[in-house]
Amino acid sequence: MAIAVFTKEDRIPQIDFPVNVKVSKTFNTDLLHKITGQSKMEIERRFLEQNDAWVLWADSIPVSFGWVARFFAPIGELERFVRVKADEVYLWNFRTAAAWRGRGFYPMLLQKIIESEIKIGTQKIWIIAKPENKSSFKGIIRAGFQVAGEIAFNTGNELVLLPVQRGERADEAAEFLNIPIAETSIKPCWCCNSNHMAHAKGECSCMCNTVGAELCIC
Repeated sequence: MAIAVFTKEDRIPQIDFPVNVKVSKTFNTDLLHKITGQSKMEIERRFLEQNDAWVLWADSIPVSFGWVARFFAPIGELERFVRVKADEVYLWNFRTAAAWRGRGFYPMLLQKIIESEIKIGTQKIWIIAKPENKSSFKGIIRAGFQVAGEIAFNTGNELVLLPVQRGERADEAAEFLNIPIAETSIKPCWCCNSNHMAHAKGECSCMCNTVGAELCIC
């Protein structure tokens, strides 16, 4: 599982937006309840915890959504929250309706959020991607994010960050997640070692880090 970041110094790639696509922030609890499936109480809780909700509309239909965290970043796959600095944000819980996938809406939504955040002075925008979800991962890269490292488990089953390359981005990503840089070998599959994953049964039974339909072989 990778962590990626967009900083104020990074260039925003050009993405063409169809005329029928609009992106906006929303505080409409009824709308969010309908398109996300979350309870109204949960949505109100997210607002109270300084989360912003964004929606992409195609032909006036809300087809994609996501959340921007400004105080605490909930990372369900890792069963933890991390604190977000005052000049940074974390993007989470994005989804596009099944009937509208494959049309590039995800990177469009991400890019509009990036543009809005940079305009108000945000220094870093963090997001976590599952490389095994290839369409989502490609969307993040297309929007302009750069991967800082891979979140993994070491042989002691402790969370660590394996950097793409050692440097400022990797150090800042490790600081954001409050985990160390990997200094020893890591386990090849984060899914099989995460208690949160439904298929974690003490043995490999997932399709992470694999090619085709073969199960991984940690």
